[in-house]
Order: sequence, then C-alpha cells, then structure tokens
Amino acid sequence: MKLSIEQTYQLIAKHYKNGQLEETKQLCLQLLKIKPNDIKALRMLGFIYTVQEQYEQGLEVLLKAVQIEPTDYRSHANLGYIYRTVNQFEKSILYYQQALALYPESKEYKKELKATQAEYEVAKINYPMQRKIIEITKDNITPPNSNISHPINIVFFHIDTDKAPYGFTKHTDYKSILYNVAQVAHHFMPNCKVILYTDEYTDFDASRMTYVDEVVRSPVRIEHPMYERMRVRHDYLISDKFDKDTVFIDTDIIFNQDISFIFNSDFDIAMTFRIFPLMSYNEGVIFAKHTDATIQFSQNLLNCFDLLEKQESIRNLYPQGIRAWRGGQLSIAKVIGVNTVDMLGLEYANLQLDDIKLSLLPSSLYNFTPAQDIEYSPEELKQKAIIHFKGAIKQSRGNDDNSVKWYIEQILGIKWI
Repeated sequence: MKLSIEQTYQLIAKHYKNGQLEETKQLCLQLLKIKPNDIKALRMLGFIYTVQEQYEQGLEVLLKAVQIEPTDYRSHANLGYIYRTVNQFEKSILYYQQALALYPESKEYKKELKATQAEYEVAKINYPMQRKIIEITKDNITPPNSNISHPINIVFFHIDTDKAPYGFTKHTDYKSILYNVAQVAHHFMPNCKVILYTDEYTDFDASRMTYVDEVVRSPVRIEHPMYERMRVRHDYLISDKFDKDTVFIDTDIIFNQDISFIFNSDFDIAMTFRIFPLMSYNEGVIFAKHTDATIQFSQNLLNCFDLLEKQESIRNLYPQGIRAWRGGQLSIAKVIGVNTVDMLGLEYANLQLDDIKLSLLPSSLYNFTPAQDIEYSPEELKQKAIIHFKGAIKQSRGNDDNSVKWYIEQILGIKWI
C-alpha cells in the first residue's frame, strides 16, 4: 500500500523514536524522491548522516536545507555541529551564530557556540613536534594464536572528591567499580599486576581490595583531577614501578579478554581514537610500552598541558578549569596533532612523533562506549576487547544495579565483590 506524505512523516517519526536510524534514513530518501525539497526529510536525513559519521553527505543535505529554508535554525545548528566535528571552527561558529539569530532563546546553541569559540582558540595553538603518518589502514591487530598471557601492569588513578568536577557523574560508587574491574583484569590476565594511585586520604574497603596488588599514595590536589591524573601517570613512568609494559585505564573500564597481545606490535604508545572535535583521542585507555620514548611522550603531554593553561580563554574553557576537566584530552590532541577526520572509516594508524612511535586503535573495538538507549546482545558486547562505561551509562540499569555490575555478573559470569 502506498503511503501518503503525512503517513510517511508519522512512520519516519516512529522509526526514529525507536532508534531505527537506517529505516528512518531510507524513508527520508524515498520521500525526497517524491518531494526533493521537503525540509523535514532533509533535516532528518542530515541529522542521521551526522549520527552515522557520514559528514560529507550530511553537509550536502543540510546545506541544501538552509538554502531552501533559510529560517530553519535546526539545520543551521546541525551544520555548526558537523563543521565543529571536522575541526572547521570558523564555519561552525558562523552556523551556530545563525541558529541563535533565528532562535535566540536556545541555551543549548549558546553553550555549543561558546564551546566552539573556545575550541577554536585551542586549535590555533601549535605544539612543536615533527609528525609523520607512517600508515593508515583498515587492518587491525590480530590476536596471536596462543593462550600465553604476557605479564603487564595495569594502573588506576582514583581520589575521593567532596564536589564532583564539572562533567563528572555524581552519585557513582567508583570504588566498588574499581574493586571489580581489578577482579576482571586478573580473571583475563592472571599474570598482571594492578597498581592503584591515590591521594593521602581516600579510604578503601580492605576486604574488597583482593585484586589490587599495590596502592601508591602521594599528595594530590583534588580540585585538579585531570591534571593530577596525568602528573601521577608520569610519576609512575619515571619510577622503578614502571618495570614492564603498562595499561593506564579509568575505573569504569571493563576488559573482555586478555589484551596483553597488543604489546606484540611495534609502538611506544597506543591510544584509541574516534571522530570528535578536538578530543579525538581518549585517555581512558592508554597502552604504554616499557621504553624511554614512552616517558618522553608523557613529558610532552605535561608540557603541552602547561602551555594550554597559559591561555586564559583555554584555561577557563570549562567552569572549574581544564585542570579539573578535559585538559588531558586537549593536551593529547595537540601533541598528536593529526586530524582524525583524515582517518574516517579506517581502523588503524601508525604515526611518528619525533622519536616516538604511536599506534592509534579504533575506539569501536578497544574503547567501546555503549549507547545508553540501545540494547545490545551479549554476543555484540563480547566482540569488543574493552568496554568503557562512561558517564550516566554506569547507572542505566536502574537504581539497585549499575551497568558495570550487571555486565560483570550477567555477561561475564563473575561474582560481584
């Protein structure tokens, strides 16, 4: 039965509400064959292209939308988002300004414009390094045909704060998660050593610390957790504790397998990447080979952090400053200095930064963040080497169970301690 235009609109809305993006996209494309200038279909199609990281197609559709309907503020804002994502900040600022001119009451657009303007200031900063792209490919790391687990260190950083910094998930029992993430690490990598760095005052439940092999306490400024985490990592690297290959992880990281095979590859540092404005490289998972170049990379990050903070517009990019939030990721992005848009659709990259060998791994496999509104099958989740339960996702399974507990017990079959 042939659908009317109104029925097609209703079906598009239904599919979108149910998270069926591909079905929504196909309906939009069908509608545009009948009505090429339909503004609703163009706007929705452009949004879906954006979500699916098909930015070139998204730009084409949304630019057509604002040409047909110059007062369509949503399309202007979506154009601002795409240009921001691909680091074309001047165009992004222009389209966010146009969206606000059409819809001045929008707090969201004001926030996005302010963030984009600040990020543009960050983008102008140059951190001097010789950078060379060695290889960009779809080929990924292949696990060895071996059951041998290589000894590695796994390093956490956790401190208690009375007031969660801007952007932190409040009311999350990070320490319970930490105890169990350490347990999972030992489950998959019996030869690993789990080291916890913390301040002088944070208390831990000794009865649940079974899988934490060593605790290192030192003075820490709790109001600067992002800077302190980076500094503590460097302290570890220049100490005798850095005696083998190491994985630095956040407390909400879950291993799905023995990942020590990654160190069989030729690199000093391996990080995960995604397509995201200015913060394409996530510091929640960092693979650090036991080399001098790894220490140099860490020193570069601290130097770059200090350089960024000297710029007032960057230092105050977030309400409590970049030392409290996001400063680490900004520093990493500036040191690496390679636009991940160039790697769109690709899986793996090898770079040379001065004398440092850097490997980039896809977040979709080695730092996978489940979407909060999507139900994944156990088979889908188990295909990921590492899962990162970021932000509110940790609480998406209800008030009694957090998502990490649900995953460890229901998917991995490991008892929560």
